[in-house]
Parts: sequence; C-alpha cells; structure tokens
Amino acid sequence: MIFKEVVFGGEKLDAEKAAGLVQRAMRYDSDVTLETGLKKINGKSLMGVVAAGLRKGGRITVITNGDDEKRALDDIADYLNRG
Repeated sequence: MIFKEVVFGGEKLDAEKAAGLVQRAMRYDSDVTLETGLKKINGKSLMGVVAAGLRKGGRITVITNGDDEKRALDDIADYLNRG
C-alpha cells in the first residue's frame, strides 16, 4: 500500500471529471481509495467520487494497494493535479 496527498487543480470535480477519474482507476488491478477529510471513497465508484464534492485547492489523499499500485497512484495523482 502506498499513498500520496495531492491538491485538486480543477475548479470542481464535476460528473465528467469524476467519470474520467473512475475510468483511470478501473484500468488498474490495485484497489484505489480516496480520502478527503473524514470521508473514505472507493476510487472505482462513480457515485462515491462525485459525492466527494472536491473543489479547487482541496486536498485529497490517494491510496493504492496491489500489484500495479505505483502506476495507479502516479496516474491518478497526475489526473487530480491537472484537474
């Protein structure tokens, strides 16, 4: 298991951007968890990601666990940084 805290670079994590994040997470065998505040969100769940309500400058911890965890973490963190 590895993790990284990132700052969301977009204005708002709307449905389209949330779907893009979930699609990226689904590419990997690793489990993907997003933590923001007290919320723990399955990164492969569209409803969970949308419900996170992430806004510009929001901090989120990306946690990956599995055989391809490093690639998954780097890809998802980069996606969130770019917003």
